[in-house]
Amino acid sequence: MEQWRRLLVTLAVVALLGLHDRFVRLAGSVLIFEESQGTALDAARKEWGLTYEDWRVGGDCDRAPAVSCDEDGYVVSMYMGGTLTGGIPPELGALTRLRLLDISNSQLSGTIPDAMSALARLAYLRMDYNSLSGAIPPALCELVLLEYMSLFHNMLEGTIPAAITNLARLRLLDLGSNKLTGLLPSDISNLEALQTLRMPGNALDGSLPSAIGNLPYLYRLDLSGNKLSGELPSTLGGLAQLEYLLLHYNEFTGAIPDSIQDLYPLRYLELSHNKLSSSLPTSLGLLSYLSYMYLGNNQLSGPLPSTIGGLSNLRVMHMPENQLTGPLPSTIGQLTSLSWIHLSHNLIDGAIPSTISTLTDLCRVILNNNALNQPVPDVFKWLTSIDTLRLEENQLTGSIPPSIGKIESLTSLNLSSNNLVGTIPSTLGTLSYLEYLDLRLNQLTGTVPATLGSITELQLLDVDSGEVTCAVSGSCEVEQISWSAFCHLCPDFCSSCTPPPPPSPSKPKKPPCKPKRAACPRKACPKGKWCIPFVRSCKGYKCI
Repeated sequence: MEQWRRLLVTLAVVALLGLHDRFVRLAGSVLIFEESQGTALDAARKEWGLTYEDWRVGGDCDRAPAVSCDEDGYVVSMYMGGTLTGGIPPELGALTRLRLLDISNSQLSGTIPDAMSALARLAYLRMDYNSLSGAIPPALCELVLLEYMSLFHNMLEGTIPAAITNLARLRLLDLGSNKLTGLLPSDISNLEALQTLRMPGNALDGSLPSAIGNLPYLYRLDLSGNKLSGELPSTLGGLAQLEYLLLHYNEFTGAIPDSIQDLYPLRYLELSHNKLSSSLPTSLGLLSYLSYMYLGNNQLSGPLPSTIGGLSNLRVMHMPENQLTGPLPSTIGQLTSLSWIHLSHNLIDGAIPSTISTLTDLCRVILNNNALNQPVPDVFKWLTSIDTLRLEENQLTGSIPPSIGKIESLTSLNLSSNNLVGTIPSTLGTLSYLEYLDLRLNQLTGTVPATLGSITELQLLDVDSGEVTCAVSGSCEVEQISWSAFCHLCPDFCSSCTPPPPPSPSKPKKPPCKPKRAACPRKACPKGKWCIPFVRSCKGYKCI
């Protein structure tokens, strides 16, 4: 028994000695950790001009504002955006357990230090809306756990590091609004988890790599405002989750690929201000979720395909400054969600289809500078939400439909430079929000209706057309009308009247008609969540 007791005592002493040694080693590491962490926080406090007294060496990091720690006391996140000045201190590299770093929306300048390569656990990095300069350091490409990296709106220059494709966990990469040059990485498909890729507002050149079609989860692609050229690769059709495609203000040529029909979820298509040519693919009509289509300022030709009626969710059709021909298809009446149609400066002829009467959400109709050569359809009693109707510089015939006076929201009406005949409808006087009325250079006859005098919002009136004369002579029945605009037409009439006093405040101005766009407001999501613009959400964004 005594022998067993001695053995147990010996084992206990050995165990205590082992625990003591372990404790000493652990205490030593904590002291080393606290010193390096405190040095890093203190360097950041001084560099950024902060006055937090809790950021002292060896202090409790959880007491420092906008800094949080794990259960062992290691700094794991820093939300510091909004007030910072100075540069990024290299000492931040000592925060080796940091998972989230947000130093956005500040006035930080200088280069991004190589010491950031030590932040091996970093998953979320925001340095957008600063004035950081220099090249994107290869050090950032060593942070292989990164899921979110935004360097948007800085002054970074040079090329995109090829090693950036090592960040296989990235879900969002935003390098927009910098001064980056050179090519997109050819092996960009290595970023297989990518959901959002944004690089607008740089000077990137070369072609769009075909490998970009191998990003199976890509939700948003924005490469607008660069110098990209060549044809759009047919591999774009492989982006099966894509909802936003923004490639405007580049130098792309050739046709819109037929493979665009495979982008079934696509909601926002922006290809304007390129050099795209050929006709519109008939497969475009298969994009039944498409809400916004911007194809203006290209060299597109041929007619609008009748299949365009399949775009049942389309809200904006924007294709001015092309070479589109032929009549507007009657299937345009199937676009019952349409609010804007802008097809000016094309070669479209024929009639405005009467089927547009079904488009009761129409807000702006801009078809000027085409070759439309039939009467204006008398359908406007059903289109009472239009605020802008521009049909000038066509070859329209017939008379002005009285039903235009039913468009109670109308603020701008331009029918100038056509072949319209007949009189000016008195019903135009019921357009109480009308600000601009241009009917010049037609073949109108009769008089200017005195009812126009009741439109107190009118700023421009030009009906210098054919044999139109003043409504009355020697009286002042229309004196409420814009004095300078009316006297341009009827100088003799105005000479017999005194200018009216400024009109008293009337009904509030009608708010402008603008289609909504998905966007991320600041601080939209709680900590630890990332904001993604999302058109299907009533908020316009979603947190992931």
